[in-house]
Amino acid sequence: MADAVSPESDAAASSKRGPLQIVLIGAGHAHLQIVEWWRKRTFPGAELTLLSAFDRAAYSGMVPGTLAGVLPPQECAIDLVALTRRKGVAMIVDRAVALDPAAHTITCAHHPAIHYDVASINIGSVPQAESLCQMHRS
Repeated sequence: MADAVSPESDAAASSKRGPLQIVLIGAGHAHLQIVEWWRKRTFPGAELTLLSAFDRAAYSGMVPGTLAGVLPPQECAIDLVALTRRKGVAMIVDRAVALDPAAHTITCAHHPAIHYDVASINIGSVPQAESLCQMHRS
């Protein structure tokens, strides 16, 4: 029977390696909430990184106003670089292409591999612009 690992022993092991590396893959709403809360909470011994293929994210609640012409497009965009900087979160603008759970690494399209202790995937929705244009032409 395998020995159980307690949170205390896991935290002790992590402190020997350095800060706990938490990587959020994608800028979906759940991840943006974590980024927003990060500065308000104290997580000693943990570092948070947001990995997103884009430096901006659409705030879906304002997209209808933009589509209706009431709001300019920049009004519904969240500047991820500025947000993460304000919240004390590292930001990498790149695309994750592979995740290796055994090695605890994320391979990116351009950035060097990222080590993680905890990873979460929440990319949100990504519209297919070409499909939307084709639907409009029909």
